[in-house]
Amino acid sequence: MELHWKPITHYSYLMSENPDKDELSGVYVWGFNSKGRFIPYYGGKARYLKWRITDHISNILGINYSLFDEKSINDESFGKENIKYWAEHYAHKTDIIFNHRNELKKHIEFMVDKFYFTYAPISLEDYNAYATDAEKAVIKWLNLTERGNTRGGVPSQEIILGNIDNVIQDFKALQGH
Repeated sequence: MELHWKPITHYSYLMSENPDKDELSGVYVWGFNSKGRFIPYYGGKARYLKWRITDHISNILGINYSLFDEKSINDESFGKENIKYWAEHYAHKTDIIFNHRNELKKHIEFMVDKFYFTYAPISLEDYNAYATDAEKAVIKWLNLTERGNTRGGVPSQEIILGNIDNVIQDFKALQGH
């Protein structure tokens, strides 16, 4: 299977009114727009991309994901070692979140404002046959296990990543860098 990636876009694209977006399935990569560069952070698969991308945003807002600041995202070696606040440290610790909410707020807002994604559609008919291997191929290619993914591995069938390099380069060019 060959994946055909859509242009990198801000998450707000999913909120615009277009019923076709409700039915999108496939693989995706989300990350951050950092100084005109797309910094991939996470790759996954979803039967309903709109729901899954929105779920990622909700997890950032709810501090269910670790938080990064602008400086750490701009670091070339951006990864787990750059985490500003580990989500595990805040789980079920409402008092800590409440007492540090002003400090956490700026990191949450930064991550949401800079949240961008791309996706390669996979029809619902082909989803069961290809999505898991496509997800593994994306995670492996982008080396996302160093950032947030734990479901990487070697695909059991050939997955051609298609135009993802061009999509990332086009984003950079559109940002004027």
